[in-house]
Amino acid sequence: MNNREKIQNKIETGNFMHQNGSVLRTLNIIPDSKCRLSSLEYSFKGIDHYEFMDSIKYLDSSGYVELTDIESSKKIDFKSDRLESTEISLTAKGIKVLRGVITDDCIDV
Repeated sequence: MNNREKIQNKIETGNFMHQNGSVLRTLNIIPDSKCRLSSLEYSFKGIDHYEFMDSIKYLDSSGYVELTDIESSKKIDFKSDRLESTEISLTAKGIKVLRGVITDDCIDV
């Protein structure tokens, strides 16, 4: 990896950490901490779709957010083609990260 690639990697890592923190903070201020995944993405208009999806995948797989099917209210695994029918909510573990009880090197709070 050359110097340019190292710098680019650091920038991308920093953006990822910042986006993860932004998603958690945004969910924290939404009433009931629940919203449609497509609406949440819309609130992050300046972020590339795939970068946003990477953050959601990470936060879901780490247990900081929960994804549910809007119609059935059942917990579901992340699928990028189901943004309109998926609701996202903050979990207790996600709140602990925001409060500093849990630390995660991939989340900038």
